[in-house]
Amino acid sequence: MLEFLCVLMIIRNMEYIHLMEVIFVKKWIKITLYSLLAILIIGSITFLTWSQFTYKPTKEALALVDDKKDEDNIVFGAKDAKVGVIFYQGAKVEAEAYSYLGEALAKNGQFVVMPKLPLNLAILGINEVDSVIEKYPEVQK
Repeated sequence: MLEFLCVLMIIRNMEYIHLMEVIFVKKWIKITLYSLLAILIIGSITFLTWSQFTYKPTKEALALVDDKKDEDNIVFGAKDAKVGVIFYQGAKVEAEAYSYLGEALAKNGQFVVMPKLPLNLAILGINEVDSVIEKYPEVQK
C-alpha cells in the first residue's frame, strides 16, 4: 500500500510539474506575442510620422503648378501629344517640386504626368502608372 501511495505522489508531482511547465510556456508565448505587437505598432507609428516630413517645393515650382493640377495628377503639355512621360517623384519629395522638369519637357512637345503617390513614396504607388495610361489613352509612347 505504501508503494502505491508513493507512486501516486510521484505521479501527482509529475502532473504538477507538467502543469507548471505548460503555464510557463503559455506565459512566455503571451509575452512574446504582446512584445511583437507593440514593436509592430510603434514601428508603424514611427514610419507614418517619418513619412509626413516631406521635401517641399520652392515658391517658383509651386507657381508653375497652379493651373496644372488634375484631381489625381499634375499634368504638363497637350493631352493629345504622341509622346508622354509619367514622372514618379523621389522618396518623400512632393510632386510639385519637380514641376520645372515637367514644364521643360512640355515645352519640347511631350505630355508629362506626375501622379500623386501615397505618402509621397513611389514604392507605395507602383500601380499608379496603370491608371494614368487608362486616363490618357491617346498618348501612344
